[in-house]
Amino acid sequence: MMAHQGAAHYINDGTKSFMDKYTDLVHLGAAALSVIGSIFAAIYAKIHPQGDSNVVVVKTAQSA
Repeated sequence: MMAHQGAAHYINDGTKSFMDKYTDLVHLGAAALSVIGSIFAAIYAKIHPQGDSNVVVVKTAQSA
């Protein structure tokens, strides 16, 4: 069985597009940036705790 001439040319062709060459690196880079962003967010949350310091309690008069 012989492959179609166009398919054989595509399979045997050494030239690849940018995404063919670097798809794995793009995905690994996105995963690494996600992890790094999460680490920075955790550090920021540890340095600047929100807690109850910004909560304002408003007391209202109750009717009898």
